[in-house]
Amino acid sequence: MQVLSSLRPTCRTVFARLKPERRAIMALADCTLAGASIEAAHIKDPEDEEWVTRIRLVMRTVGPRLMLHNLRSTAALNAAHAAGVNYASLDLNHMGGVMPPLPGVTDENGGQVAPAAA
Repeated sequence: MQVLSSLRPTCRTVFARLKPERRAIMALADCTLAGASIEAAHIKDPEDEEWVTRIRLVMRTVGPRLMLHNLRSTAALNAAHAAGVNYASLDLNHMGGVMPPLPGVTDENGGQVAPAAA
């Protein structure tokens, strides 16, 4: 709590990075954080929309927003989107360093769009 109090004058938004474990969630339940951040490796099945929805609902005790990091497939990214996750990132190293075409993203001619290489 003291750390959060010292951050408030400087930071508008504070997220907690944690594992989805009861002890960690309960310790942060009343800290009025902006949300929680979780590594996808700590989620049982990140491609299961229902499971990700349950994680998101439990994490609301920490704060209203949820970030999932290092998802390993576009199926997991789609499940996160459908479950109402606010922010997500793909683990491109796991995917061979190449961003796959994103389902549902099309250009003006209706063709599927692959993100530009960095």
